[in-house]
Amino acid sequence: LFHPAPEINAVSKEQRSTELNAATKLFSSRRMSAIRFAIEREVTEGRLAITPRAGRNILDEVYVQEQLSTLLLSYTPRWLQLGLEIVLAHHGDQRVQHHHDMSKESLKK
Repeated sequence: LFHPAPEINAVSKEQRSTELNAATKLFSSRRMSAIRFAIEREVTEGRLAITPRAGRNILDEVYVQEQLSTLLLSYTPRWLQLGLEIVLAHHGDQRVQHHHDMSKESLKK
């Protein structure tokens, strides 16, 4: 089982709030918007995609699962959590609140 790194719990609410505000500002910046738009375009036009072999379900593709796991595990849990909070908040997810930690229960809803 995955256990979050101890540094996740060692951060004060004030520090988390400061980090979240700075990251949200960066995510909403003109430069980041241009980058997001370029990535969206590449995905929409099929140049950036995770595609299974013909006739296969992507969930059955062990190689794809390994690559995605490697990618996600290359980030610290704090960065992943911060990124997830920003993206969900940006897309209007009402469960994300800036001053509260996301729990497994809130993600299941």
